[in-house]
Amino acid sequence: MSDLLVPVSLVATFGSVLLGTILVSQRSARRRPVQLLEAQIGRSVAVTRDEELSRSFRERALIPFLGAMGTLGTKLTPIGMRKRIGRKLVLLGSPAGWDAEKIAALKVISAGGGVALGFLAAGTIGWEGLRFFGVVLVVGGIGTLLPGAMLDMKAKARQEGIRRALPDTMDLLTISVEAGLGFDAALSQ
Repeated sequence: MSDLLVPVSLVATFGSVLLGTILVSQRSARRRPVQLLEAQIGRSVAVTRDEELSRSFRERALIPFLGAMGTLGTKLTPIGMRKRIGRKLVLLGSPAGWDAEKIAALKVISAGGGVALGFLAAGTIGWEGLRFFGVVLVVGGIGTLLPGAMLDMKAKARQEGIRRALPDTMDLLTISVEAGLGFDAALSQ
C-alpha cells in the first residue's frame, strides 16, 4: 500500500497545482476587461444572475474551459509543433472551426483522460507500485498522442484521395481545353 501512496500523492499534487493555476489565470483574465470597462464608463457593469443563466451551457462553461485548455496547451507545446499541427490542418482541408490551439487543447484534455483511465485500469487490475505508475504514464502518453495520430490519419487519407482523383481531373481539364480550342478554331474559319 505504501508503494501506491507516493505516485498517487505526486500525481494528485501535480493535478491540484495545475488546476489551481488554470482557475487563477481564468479568474484574473476575466476581471481585467471588466475593470477597464468600468473605468472607462465610470459606472459598474452588472450582469444579473438571470442574464448569465439565460446563456447556454456551451457559452458559459464549455467554451471558457476549452479556451483555458487551449491556453495551457499553447504554453506546453513548442512553437514548431503548433506550426506542424497548422500544416496538418491545411492538408486536412482547413476544417471550419479548427485551429492549432483547439488541437493543443484536445491533446491536454485527452492526456488527462488517459491518466484517469490509467488510474482506473491499474486500480481495477490490482497492480501496485511501479506497475501502477507505469500503466498510468503509458495510458496518459497514449491519450496525448491520440489527437495527433487521428489528425495524421485523416490528412493522409485526404491527400491520398486527392492523389487518386488528380489524373481524372487532369484528363477532364485537357478535354475541356482541347474542346475549347477546337471551338475557337471552328469560329475563326
